[in-house]
Amino acid sequence: MDHGTAECREGNLALITAPDGTTYALNDRAEDAGYPDIDPLRVTGDSGDKVSLGSLLSRTMKLCPASG
Repeated sequence: MDHGTAECREGNLALITAPDGTTYALNDRAEDAGYPDIDPLRVTGDSGDKVSLGSLLSRTMKLCPASG
């Protein structure tokens, strides 16, 4: 997947929706809520490891309402 739509849903669920309409979990809370893990779609980098989702997750979490 080379693009998608990131969003935060209730309970700080970090999600990304693929062009085919499938929504994947970016964090544990989203996985616990039943969304499929994005790991199978992650790109492998030059080192052979999966590319980090840290930046994407951080930006998505900024879409979540502040806890209070």
